[in-house]
Amino acid sequence: MEGEVGGELHKLAKDLLERVTGLTAVYVSDAYGVPLVQASKSSGVNDEAARTMAATFAVAVDQVSKLQLGKNESVVSFFSELVVVHINHLPLVITFFLEEAEEANVGLLLALGQDLKKVLEPLRKSVAQMDSDSGAQRD
Repeated sequence: MEGEVGGELHKLAKDLLERVTGLTAVYVSDAYGVPLVQASKSSGVNDEAARTMAATFAVAVDQVSKLQLGKNESVVSFFSELVVVHINHLPLVITFFLEEAEEANVGLLLALGQDLKKVLEPLRKSVAQMDSDSGAQRD
């Protein structure tokens, strides 16, 4: 069954690539940057950079939470030819990469991210459980 779920999530990510203009990659990773689901249209997105950005986002979310301003939901980074959208669903991080920064529909991706969170909830719970189990073993 796990293979079926992973396959369905990968198919969903590939479908997003086809339906969203400018979307070039979708990554779902854990807080350490380990990719769990990924789909990419082009080689323009460096996998190592994507993993590093996801892990850095998870650390930043943790630090920002100490400011007591509420939960950080997302971070959007605009580069000259690329937009990166990180969505907090810790211990998962959802990352979208868009080309054509000037025409990127960030609002659409933020809304899709909320929908994707619902679909990813069973995976999020599973990863959270594994994290807590491994933490208990380390003590």
